[in-house]
Amino acid sequence: MPESSPFEIPDFLKPDTRFTVGQHKFSSTDIKKFGEKFDPQPFHTDETAARDSMLGGLCASGWHTVSTWMRLQREFTADNIARLKAANQPYPEFGPSPGLKFLKWIRPVFADDTVTYANTGIEIRKSKSKPDWWVYTYKTEGLNQNSLSVIEFQSTVFLKIHHKS
Repeated sequence: MPESSPFEIPDFLKPDTRFTVGQHKFSSTDIKKFGEKFDPQPFHTDETAARDSMLGGLCASGWHTVSTWMRLQREFTADNIARLKAANQPYPEFGPSPGLKFLKWIRPVFADDTVTYANTGIEIRKSKSKPDWWVYTYKTEGLNQNSLSVIEFQSTVFLKIHHKS
């Protein structure tokens, strides 16, 4: 639990709270486009070569799955901040992120797979180096349409909570 504070922490930032960030269907066109530009492995760019590869089919680059989460995370955050401001509730201002750790690509994301990304809060604590800022740590997991885990990692971000708009 966070150190005592003069404000209410928004529900979606509380430790042990799991929330869905969003979902994305990975089309073969998008997989090939991303693969050609950022990760030109045959199993990301060529359907025939992918079938003959150790993965057995066209699949998204791991970096594609992470960057898709990042886009969905930013949209989720913006929507929640707008909702909290409109309700005159405390809302977070997100600052820099020290990055990800414990990144695991557990199984391939094949063409036409839909991945649902969810975050679970681990900890929120006062920053020792930045007055008025907090450090939020959470676990992210991506599940495919069969509820099988395809990606997971832990992330940390600095944030400041504003009392009301």
